[in-house]
Amino acid sequence: MKRRELLTAGAALCGAFAACAAARQTGRAAGDQTPDQPAPYMWPYEEVDPDEAADYAYALYPEGRCMYSAFRAVVELAGRARCAAHPEEKHYWEQFPYHMMFYGRVGVHNFGSLCGVLNGCAAAISLLVPDHKTAAAMTSELFGFYESTPLPIYTPKESPFTEMEQSVADSVLCHVSLCRWTAASGAEVESPRRGERCTRLSADGVRKTVELLNRWRRSRDSEQACAFAALGEPAASCVECHSGDGPRKDVRVKMNCSACHDDISDDHGK
Repeated sequence: MKRRELLTAGAALCGAFAACAAARQTGRAAGDQTPDQPAPYMWPYEEVDPDEAADYAYALYPEGRCMYSAFRAVVELAGRARCAAHPEEKHYWEQFPYHMMFYGRVGVHNFGSLCGVLNGCAAAISLLVPDHKTAAAMTSELFGFYESTPLPIYTPKESPFTEMEQSVADSVLCHVSLCRWTAASGAEVESPRRGERCTRLSADGVRKTVELLNRWRRSRDSEQACAFAALGEPAASCVECHSGDGPRKDVRVKMNCSACHDDISDDHGK
């Protein structure tokens, strides 16, 4: 690398560090952090209307699909609410690189893995909730809702589709969730109807996420404990045996096991 290029790169890096330092002045001092400690609270959450957030996620979907619309709807609306009371924070709320969330579409660049709605909502929770254990509990309830609830529920004010078939995903994976819905609806995977289904699903995930965030925010302000839903069945029973605390000690998982392990016999574990 030439000397001029080295100096230019160094100046850019210093500028990035300076921007991060300026943003951190609005939150708590970082101190020595470990993975189990709360991160610096740079992005304080302000309450958002769940229905407004759902509508915004639905409107954003065509710009960048599931993960982008889910994450941006939650964070941008929380940022607007925060900036109304704290305009000095406006510079970094309004410059968030939302385009980074494009990668989550169709289970991470079409790999069909974690649903982009869940990926985006979980990222928003991790950004806005400083305590990692609380964020994990909140995310667990969100994922359980997604796995076990007939979706989509959301109905837009205007849409070419008046009725939309529902399905229970039984999984957090895009591939499984989508296959469950195409089987229930009879629609092709590349059809406009499937696209509308995923658009509405983004709105459902965002509404649930905002409800969880609002519950947490109110409990924190009132200094009351905030509980989130426990792990559901059959995952809870599977984890009891197979997790690090169980006799088998061979998995680390919270997702619904039966979505893939449907060949488990009735006498399993006896």
